[in-house]
Amino acid sequence: MPFAIGDRVLVAGPPGELIGGVVGMATPDEVPVLEGAPPAEQVKEILREWQVDLLVLIAHKHDGRDVCFFALHHPGGWRDLQGQDIQITMVRGQA
Repeated sequence: MPFAIGDRVLVAGPPGELIGGVVGMATPDEVPVLEGAPPAEQVKEILREWQVDLLVLIAHKHDGRDVCFFALHHPGGWRDLQGQDIQITMVRGQA
C-alpha cells in the first residue's frame, strides 16, 4: 500500500493543490455501502471498468470546513471521482 492511515499527503490536480490526511483505505471488494450512494454492485462494476485497485479517503480543510474526498488508484496513477488525473505524494517532515 502506498500510504497508511494518518499519513499526510500533497494532492495536486484540478483545481490546484492541497495537503490532507489519509483517513481511510479500501480495495474495491471492501467498499462500504454508503447511504445515498448507488448500489454496491454498481459501484464495484465502475471501479472494475476504471481498473481501480485502491480507494483512499483524504480529509482536508476547505473554506474553514473539514471535508473528505476519495482518490482512486489505477494502473496509470490516481484520479478523482470525476475521472480527472491527480497526483498524490507523501508529505515528509511535517507534523
